[in-house]
Amino acid sequence: MYGTEASSTYAETHDNINDSTIKTVLDTWYEENLLDNYAIYLADFGFCGDRSLSSGTGIGTTITYYGSDNRLYTNKTPQFSCPQEKDLYTTVSSTKGNKALDYPIGLITADGVMYAGGVVGQSNNNYYLYTGDYYWTMSPWYFGWSGAFGWSVYSDGYLSGYNVFRSFGARPVINLKSGIEVTGGDGTSSNPYVIKTN
Repeated sequence: MYGTEASSTYAETHDNINDSTIKTVLDTWYEENLLDNYAIYLADFGFCGDRSLSSGTGIGTTITYYGSDNRLYTNKTPQFSCPQEKDLYTTVSSTKGNKALDYPIGLITADGVMYAGGVVGQSNNNYYLYTGDYYWTMSPWYFGWSGAFGWSVYSDGYLSGYNVFRSFGARPVINLKSGIEVTGGDGTSSNPYVIKTN
């Protein structure tokens, strides 16, 4: 999500008042595939779209790098915690986060990809998030004169930033409530877990 374009403050620029294109795609997918039969099994833990600043002001066309740049590109130190509460995307029923989502669905973070085996700028087809396709994470990387860049996974499995106007895939992420019973599958792409639904 994003705020008001050409604003003069970081807060207005990064306010959660506009849905991104990819959020509308996720919301539609949720409505068509999960809402009626599976929503009761899902938890609202949140999804972190970290917009903390690594450098720059985040205002106008000022060259700005977000927290993930320093964390992943420079230091190679991913984290699961969300640095700013306003960047933890949750629904209105949650007790934490920004309560900006319509549904409890998001995308994987670039940090999550790195924890799973993705490496910045290095090919890797030997981890479970490798698909052979390009797809977006929900982590912003950079903004400046050349546009906005988010972290994505490339077709050969490496993690890098790319201009957000590119048409890449989206892999929805959900969280299951604790206590949900698994009745089948082994968690692989060819034999995914099956949860008990009655």
